[in-house]
Amino acid sequence: HEYEQARPDVLAQEVPSVLARVNLEKQGELLLICKHFLGLDLADIEVVRIQAIDRLGVDLRVKTGQYTDEYRVGFRYQVNSAEDAKSEMVKLFQEAWERENGYFFADHLPPFTKYAEDILRGDNRSTTTATTSV
Repeated sequence: HEYEQARPDVLAQEVPSVLARVNLEKQGELLLICKHFLGLDLADIEVVRIQAIDRLGVDLRVKTGQYTDEYRVGFRYQVNSAEDAKSEMVKLFQEAWERENGYFFADHLPPFTKYAEDILRGDNRSTTTATTSV
């Protein structure tokens, strides 16, 4: 029943043009999001791109060296229009800039998660074994 009443995402039509503009014009801001929200070292990041935007947040693809990982950064508020989504994205950029410049107005970070890790990363991890002395 819920499926039958579902409507297309309110952002579906505008997402491609928003993604293209943000990825082209806002690299500095995207890097600050990686640094302050995801805890990544800027020196390691080769490329960061927004892959998707929806009512709840943005999906980022981050290439560091030979690895590419994907992250989800949530908006603080669910949006109901493309204009609201753009506004929330600007708020994420602003908060990252504030943190970069020593201003911490929010007690906690926006919600975020790493949801895809490069499969090659598992092949190159060193394994450690625990030893105990008798």
